[in-house]
Amino acid sequence: MRSQWLKPAMMIEGSGMNGERYKDPTADEAVKHADRTPEPVMKVIYLLRDIAGLAGFEIVGRICLKDKSSGKEYR
Repeated sequence: MRSQWLKPAMMIEGSGMNGERYKDPTADEAVKHADRTPEPVMKVIYLLRDIAGLAGFEIVGRICLKDKSSGKEYR
C-alpha cells in the first residue's frame, strides 16, 4: 500500500489538499459540486419514497434514474 505522500499531483481524498500537501480550494470545491446529485433528481427520489410510504411500502434498494433528454444516469 502506497503512502498518501507518494501520490503525484492529485487531490488527497477528503483533505482539501493536493498531492504536494498544499491547500487547493478550487479543486476541492469542484469535487464537491461534481459529486453532488442535482436537486431535481433528489426531489424525484424523495417523492418516490413518500409515495411508497403512503401506499404502505418501503424502498429498500438503490433507486436508479435516467434523464431522457441527456441520457445521464443517476444512482
